[in-house]
Amino acid sequence: MARPVKGIPLVPLALPLRLGSGPTTVSYYVDLACSDCADHWPGLRAALAAYRDRVTFEVYVMPLPYFDSSFILAKAVRAVMEVGNPEAVLTFMDNVFNNQAARVGNAAVADKLLAQVAAELPSWALEGTGVDPEAFTAAFTATTAARAARAHWKVCASQGVCGTPTTFINGVQVADLASAEEWGAALEPLL
Repeated sequence: MARPVKGIPLVPLALPLRLGSGPTTVSYYVDLACSDCADHWPGLRAALAAYRDRVTFEVYVMPLPYFDSSFILAKAVRAVMEVGNPEAVLTFMDNVFNNQAARVGNAAVADKLLAQVAAELPSWALEGTGVDPEAFTAAFTATTAARAARAHWKVCASQGVCGTPTTFINGVQVADLASAEEWGAALEPLL
């Protein structure tokens, strides 16, 4: 029996958040500390609401080096994925984007240690997710969360993504889709 090649995991470490089902696939790359992503998030949420029954959405978290809290937030998403469900992840991401400037943006974390930012997350970002804060903290502090966050970055970079938000539809990169109307114009002809 052949042995695995050294360095290749037996299962993918970077699993996107998969939502919906359909022959058309949207791959969306996001950084929770990126203000452009926060601006575009409502459009994606509208597209999810309108097309989730006909389109497969894959959401990849790509922690960029430009934002101090990106890696912490990528680990947090992975932790919520492990102990919650897809709806909990979306609610967590909604909470982060709605509080981004005040809680996790570069200006908000400039005078904080990243450990402080991480410790504060459960008190506000888990609101409405149904995720137990202790289970979240255990998953967040596990080495698998950090490994998965790095793997997410590697997968995104290997796919040619170098910034966020970035969107691919059926493997083709498309221009910024910020509004529900723009998402509809891109997806309707494919359905």
